[in-house]
Amino acid sequence: MRKPICLTAVLVAFVVFAATTQAADETRSAPAAPAGPRRSWQVAVIERCGPSVAAIFAQDKDNNFVSGSGSVVHSDGYILTNDHVVQDRPGAVLLRGFPPLQFRTIGRLWEKDLALLKVEAGKPLVAVPLGRSHDVLAGEPILVGGNPGGRGVVFSSGIVSAPDILLGPSALTMTFFPDDARDRFLQFDAASNPGNSGGPVINAEGEQIAVVVSKVLQEQDINFAIPIDRAHRAFADLVLPEERGDFSTGFVLERGKPVIARVAAKDPAENAGLAAGDTITALGETPVKSALDLLIALVGRKSGERLTVKYVRAGEARETALTLGTYPTAPGLGAKGRTAGLHYRLYRGRFNKCPDFGKLSIVQEGTVADHRLNLIEKLPDDEYALSFDGYVEIPETGVWSVAIGSDDGSRLFLDGELLAENDGPHPMQWTSGRRRLAKGLHPIRIEFFEATGDADLQVVLTRDGSSERLEPKYFVDGPALRP
Repeated sequence: MRKPICLTAVLVAFVVFAATTQAADETRSAPAAPAGPRRSWQVAVIERCGPSVAAIFAQDKDNNFVSGSGSVVHSDGYILTNDHVVQDRPGAVLLRGFPPLQFRTIGRLWEKDLALLKVEAGKPLVAVPLGRSHDVLAGEPILVGGNPGGRGVVFSSGIVSAPDILLGPSALTMTFFPDDARDRFLQFDAASNPGNSGGPVINAEGEQIAVVVSKVLQEQDINFAIPIDRAHRAFADLVLPEERGDFSTGFVLERGKPVIARVAAKDPAENAGLAAGDTITALGETPVKSALDLLIALVGRKSGERLTVKYVRAGEARETALTLGTYPTAPGLGAKGRTAGLHYRLYRGRFNKCPDFGKLSIVQEGTVADHRLNLIEKLPDDEYALSFDGYVEIPETGVWSVAIGSDDGSRLFLDGELLAENDGPHPMQWTSGRRRLAKGLHPIRIEFFEATGDADLQVVLTRDGSSERLEPKYFVDGPALRP
């Protein structure tokens, strides 16, 4: 039998290895020679971004180390990678100039294959500048940094083969689905192998534009990456400072920007004079240049704490004081007077997004045990929509993720608010939302439409910090109804 590997012992061994490689790195980081044919843009970018690329080693249940890659996205020690690289496993990170650093997983979006790690390095790390991916050009040169085979950080070069591509179906098939809403990926031809997953795709300006995620083994130089714009939108769900800290700022940011999208009435932000459209430039003594800066600056705060906020409104620099409130956790309801199930309503029509159900005629309604489509009698094959209403049981108070997967589009509302939007025509695809929820029952509404082809609808609950996916338990008011 293989003896268990002690992570601490392995880290000690890594220190010896790192000490040797660090000395070599210090030699290599000597001042650059004068510009010449050897000093290409690739050399310059690798010199600047090399310290930001992480070699990740995650320990699986059999005490083996799985190699992967990541990128430092914030100098406070935050590293972006794929969820499949780390999942809920412990492990270590190697960064240039540092001994092995044990990581902890801050947040996971398993359905988007993204995860955020945190290491304690004792000093600021070098973060890779995060670019954008909505205007990436086919043919533009790129570098890929990563840890293939667990050999440490190496780079390969190539071009963007396609900036916005689907995985799976043929291009001919997709001409019949112009409204398709499934996730797109960036395709590139730089060498990428097992261990590169989670590493950065970097453009010629030294900015990360994507996260390596997979490759086609049966073909040559066909590799895929998650566009960085998707990661920008995901950071709020990965960091979750307010939900985990049980406090409230009273504002919601635009996805991926330090710009206030909306302010809740009579909440801290409104009391401080903040409004939609304000761009936050500093929180306390911390400068804010991105949404991620702001989210991380909020980590560890507490309700009642008073913060200085600097912001810009209509080109004018302003300053205010913001007192953090308590997170608005909706109370859980009791099950008395309620029975198991969900009330559904069926509608007919041709849809390319979830419709305004109030304008449709109900074809059929009743109560079923849960959201599964096969529980509904006489369900059409195509061109219909469904709404489900009831309550979902939250087993205990805490931060919860509610994920909805569907083929075609769907939306999920919890406590009267849109929590997860998975709209548009697409094959089975998942999205999720997160809230701090009190133990008990919470009003839930699920909306779904089926265009053509396969149909599926799934919902799962996950407690923050856990990998266990729970099937939801539903309740309706009063006695059960019959279809």
